[in-house]
Amino acid sequence: MIAFFFSSGWDNGQVSQFAPHCLYFASRGMTAMAFDYRVSAKHGSTPVDSMADVRSAMRWLRLNAVELGINPGKIVGAGGSGGAHMIAAAAMVQGFDEPGEDASISCAPNALALFNLCWTPPRRVLVTTVSFILMSQKGQPDGGYCATSPADLDFSRHA
Repeated sequence: MIAFFFSSGWDNGQVSQFAPHCLYFASRGMTAMAFDYRVSAKHGSTPVDSMADVRSAMRWLRLNAVELGINPGKIVGAGGSGGAHMIAAAAMVQGFDEPGEDASISCAPNALALFNLCWTPPRRVLVTTVSFILMSQKGQPDGGYCATSPADLDFSRHA
């Protein structure tokens, strides 16, 4: 199972962006879905709202695994730009859940495929995809876009 989250910069974007990718994987026998999430231009939302949507989508996949015919332990999270940021954060950053959501159900994908990951220079550190897997989760950053970002952790604050 591969779950795609579109490029947005948290402002706009189209859920159909990864439709060709979904068709490609489906033609090879893999379940593939493209998920929508709130963005500011359409919903007046914040990156934290986007993060909650992505976390909810991952939990929905696990809750509906039997009906969907997927293995809940083999979910790839994929995304571009803001979508990549959100699915990577779902894997690494705690919190940012919808109120009342069952946090005992993991929202972390089992693998990541990230394209054009967003980051905020210059005081933040860009972390590569390999580092996402190896990085520890000490503390939680705060404020704006960086609040949800594993790529924008200020390591000087979390040493």
